[in-house]
Amino acid sequence: MKKITSLILSIFLSVNLFFCLSAVSINKSKNLNTVACIFAGREKYLSILMPYLLKLKSKGKLTEINLWQFTKNKSDIKYLESISNIHKTSKNFTEYRTITPKIENNEFKLKIKAKNDAHILINNNYEIVIGGWSNTKSVIRKGIDGTDVLCESNSVVLDANNYKDFNIKIQNNKLIIENLMEAAIDENKIKSVKIHTGFGSEGYWDYEETKNKNIKLFDTEKREGFLNWYEAYKYYLNYNFDIFLKIDDDIVYMDLNRYDEFINYIVNNKNKNCVFPNMVNHAVSLFYNNKYELMPDDIVGELYAKKDSPNDVYNYYTDGNTAKKVHEYFLNNISKFINNTMPIINLNNHKESICIFGILKKNYDKIFAPSLRDKIIKDSNGKEFKTTPEKFDDEIYVYNCQGNMFYPRFVTVHYQFGPQMRNGLDESFLNQYRKLAKNIK
Repeated sequence: MKKITSLILSIFLSVNLFFCLSAVSINKSKNLNTVACIFAGREKYLSILMPYLLKLKSKGKLTEINLWQFTKNKSDIKYLESISNIHKTSKNFTEYRTITPKIENNEFKLKIKAKNDAHILINNNYEIVIGGWSNTKSVIRKGIDGTDVLCESNSVVLDANNYKDFNIKIQNNKLIIENLMEAAIDENKIKSVKIHTGFGSEGYWDYEETKNKNIKLFDTEKREGFLNWYEAYKYYLNYNFDIFLKIDDDIVYMDLNRYDEFINYIVNNKNKNCVFPNMVNHAVSLFYNNKYELMPDDIVGELYAKKDSPNDVYNYYTDGNTAKKVHEYFLNNISKFINNTMPIINLNNHKESICIFGILKKNYDKIFAPSLRDKIIKDSNGKEFKTTPEKFDDEIYVYNCQGNMFYPRFVTVHYQFGPQMRNGLDESFLNQYRKLAKNIK
């Protein structure tokens, strides 16, 4: 009897120890500085992704959501601005962007990092230009690009590498930039604030946000075009984070119940590089989902079923008709996918899509720093200058890494690749994914 009691007690303690350790593992993602970088932004897709990201953020499992604006579509830009706060203005586009800093007693604080030309518009009427004219002069003037200069300062104030602090206020009918300049104006209250940087100068802005906190919008140099992504990747070389999540705007499903597993695997396997989830609508995932009988042969068809390697199904990238069948099967069998027990797989020599992946800071720097750090180049006269790549194919650097891993138990869906949309796939499934996003717990 004593032996039986002892055995029962041992089992009880073991079970409790398992759940205690599991709880520690599950909660680990809350103690990390995790940044999600999204190349944005098509509203029709991003509006489905955002509920997943916001849920993770509300639970403390995402520190920041960073939206990099790769669109010129005015409707999409309006949507991006409605869900975020602009924190980087582009050197090639000079329209004013609205910000909502914390304003108390008609005063707010801005931190600015820019080479020259930081423009601040107060109440759509009074324009502050800090560090204009190659950072030799600052002015307050009435009207946008107006000639009615109210005051000026010859202080050199901006720094391209470090933030500088500015306190801006209206007091006694004066617009005041503390320790720089002030001008008499016709108003006594701050009603709106807009910003941009001058042509040829980018600017980074930091301030206390009053809505959409830690959802940051970064305007890009070109806003569109393949291989212009170096700007975003370079930014994170000098950014503080523990885990970097790169997520395309058309990720339309994430199994949040296994998000912690995915993050914990990244943290506990520091010698690995990029870790990829199960992206149902992708060739490599298709291969393994078929191999482990999550995706039946008759769904993927004879072109892709029972192949020897993910390389043998790469043409799925262009196959819209099969992609339709994959979406339909997944949506009808979600529980089968999210409860899968597939093994973790080394992806050496296989090209998993970089639509979504996670990576530790030290491994991020190891992969991207050699190609993205500014290099010192000498011209024909021996003069030194800095250079950075105009085009950057992130896929090349990721695919050539050894130690990339496929974590198939964390299930996601990437909606489409361009060739699939041109060859049979349509947007008929979006409403189903939108309903799933609205009902996440």
